[in-house]
Amino acid sequence: MSITLSSAVAILLISLTMILSNGCKQGGCTDKAAINYSNIADKDDGSCIYCTPTVVMVDSVYDEVRDGNYASGTNPFWNHYPFAVQFYSAFVKYNSAQCGSTHCTISAMVYNLINKTVTFSGKFTMTPSGRSTTITNISVPPGDSLNLGILFSTPSTTACGPPSVSMGMIGTITYK
Repeated sequence: MSITLSSAVAILLISLTMILSNGCKQGGCTDKAAINYSNIADKDDGSCIYCTPTVVMVDSVYDEVRDGNYASGTNPFWNHYPFAVQFYSAFVKYNSAQCGSTHCTISAMVYNLINKTVTFSGKFTMTPSGRSTTITNISVPPGDSLNLGILFSTPSTTACGPPSVSMGMIGTITYK
C-alpha cells in the first residue's frame, strides 16, 4: 500500500490538529465569579482573584431624637424621644487594588423607641465636609430597627475617626 503525498499531508494535518487541540490548553482564571476571569482560558491555573473586603468598625455615635413639634397640643409625643439614630464609622480595605480603593464609610441604623410606627424624613450632613444626603419616608415599626446602609464613603489610606454626622428633620414626624 502506498501513501500519496496528499494523503500524507492530510494525515499530518489531522495529527497536528489533534495534538494542538489536546496538548496546548490556554491557562488562566476560569471562574466567572473572579474579577480576572478569562473567557479564553480553558485550564484553570490558580490565578483567580476574588474581592474580599476587610471591614474594621472604628466607632459609633448614638443619639436619641426629640420631637419638638408641639402641633397645638395634639402631638402625644411632643418633647419625647420616639426614635434614635446610631451612626457607625468603618475602615474598608480590599485584598487587591483591582477590587476597589481603601475608604472610610459612615452608615446609620434607626431604632424605634415607642409603641407606634414612626415615619420621618431626614437630611444627613457629614461634617466638616458638608456633604449631605436626604432620605425620605423612613418608617420603623414599634420596637424595631431599620438599617439605612452606607450614607457616605470617602477614599482614605489611613484609619477613620468617629462618625461626625448631623441630622436635620424634613417636615414632621408622624405616628401610626
